[in-house]
Amino acid sequence: MSTKRNLICAALVAFSAIVLVSVLLFNYHPRGKPIRDLKKDEKEVEEIISTRSETDKRLEAGVLFNGIELPYDEAGRSYYYSLPENSPSAYTPEASVKGGVRLAFLSERITDEMIAAGEPLEAIVYNSKEFSRIKIVCTTLPVISLSTKGEISSEYSSVSMRVYDNRTDATKPLEILDGKIHTRGSTSLRFDKKAYRISLRDMSPGRNMREYDVSLLGMRKDGDWILYAAYNDQERVRNVFSTNLWYSSCGTHNSFGIDNGVEYRFVELLINDDYAGLYALGYPLDKKQLRIGPEEYTYRKITFKKELTLNYSDYDELAANFEIKEGDTNVGEDVMWKPLADYYTYLQGINGADPSLYSRCDMGAATDVFLFINFVQGRDNSSSWGTLNLDQTLKIKDGERIMLYTPWDLNQSFGNVWSYSEENWITPYGVKPSSNQVMKINPVYKLMMYGDEGALKRVKNRYADLRQRLWSEDNLNKLIDRYEKQIFDSGAYARDAARWPGSTKLEDPSVKLSLFREHVMDRLTYMDEYVENLTTDDLYEEYEVYGK
Repeated sequence: MSTKRNLICAALVAFSAIVLVSVLLFNYHPRGKPIRDLKKDEKEVEEIISTRSETDKRLEAGVLFNGIELPYDEAGRSYYYSLPENSPSAYTPEASVKGGVRLAFLSERITDEMIAAGEPLEAIVYNSKEFSRIKIVCTTLPVISLSTKGEISSEYSSVSMRVYDNRTDATKPLEILDGKIHTRGSTSLRFDKKAYRISLRDMSPGRNMREYDVSLLGMRKDGDWILYAAYNDQERVRNVFSTNLWYSSCGTHNSFGIDNGVEYRFVELLINDDYAGLYALGYPLDKKQLRIGPEEYTYRKITFKKELTLNYSDYDELAANFEIKEGDTNVGEDVMWKPLADYYTYLQGINGADPSLYSRCDMGAATDVFLFINFVQGRDNSSSWGTLNLDQTLKIKDGERIMLYTPWDLNQSFGNVWSYSEENWITPYGVKPSSNQVMKINPVYKLMMYGDEGALKRVKNRYADLRQRLWSEDNLNKLIDRYEKQIFDSGAYARDAARWPGSTKLEDPSVKLSLFREHVMDRLTYMDEYVENLTTDDLYEEYEVYGK
């Protein structure tokens, strides 16, 4: 009998050890009870609060739903719960509380109407003497919680990152990561709501810190991540919609077989127990994705000067107007700058439909960027000053140097334009749907300008293909439906607008993405007309005016 008791005791000790290891290593906690079982009626609630003193202090050490500790917003005395997609228990999760206190809910389930209206799940935390009221903010978006020591600045500092992945096929509902963080942007640094860049790091077997690549929210594995703020977009949708549209419809249309674009996913962000709003998580275009090899470079224009007015024999002038984003800079100037100088010197000097231009750029990407920037009205990517926010990657293939175009930072699109005033950062729909944004520095445009009917045919055929499939009204409406659900029906838009009252906002949020949808569809109509009537006859004079 004693032996049997010893075996039972040993088994209990082993089980307790397993539970302890799970808690410490895997952030697992007992799942608790469904919230419907923790719901109290009015009489029970009255009994709790009438026999205890109410306090504003935090009685609990944490709240868990389905065994995962929820991120906390101290100012709102709120926890954030990201409902797992397609989960039967998403609306009635199992809840538990840490800290030797008890938990009572005032509602027995979560509803879609509550989520869309931004109505939190209300609860009471209590012990034998005190009680405190808390809220559970429910969202259909993934949630990211960052912990830092002190304020985040333009200099890298340490960060701990918790990603609550609510996707159906998520392998880890909670990813805990460490790294470095800093603010990013130029003009956007003046905004109250900052954008951030995070570089993930872990410890190597040799005890050295190294970049840690991981897939987040279904995107590619990477160690560098961006949190985009969308402060000056009244619907918060343009950069995500346009960037993801380029990625899905044009990103692989190049001769190198690479993903020539990036992705974003909407999330809600908390920083140091403070709700920071609606953000988009994405990653930068880098040398790994572009497969940058020896003597290959990604150039980014950093001034408003027109490309065709620069002196390309002066490398100092190039360095003042472009930066090298990717590629080996520990080499001579001839290696770094000569490929870019040769490319634009050729474009400056060409005065006819020279077929050798076909071998100097990736025609698939050049055709796509010509059509894409015009469709989305990318005024920050190609305008009267030439190109901006348009990466140019010099690749080598079969001994030939080929230029590959990639648009980025597409917040100034689909009608929005910078207002350049302290009071109003952007003029919403200041550009009419009928306004074309033609990239005249594009090699495809220059070929058409000099009468190359092959280039014109390429543009028309590619547009017809895009319009039939990925740029069809049906497909674009589905994308807009998806983003409308994510931005507005999650309640995130209202929370973000309340958190950042100085941001650009819709006068009537109930319209959701209807104005944006209308502009996109009107833009398609005018793009159809533009491409249908496009000929080589009237481009030369237009280009001559642009080049001066």
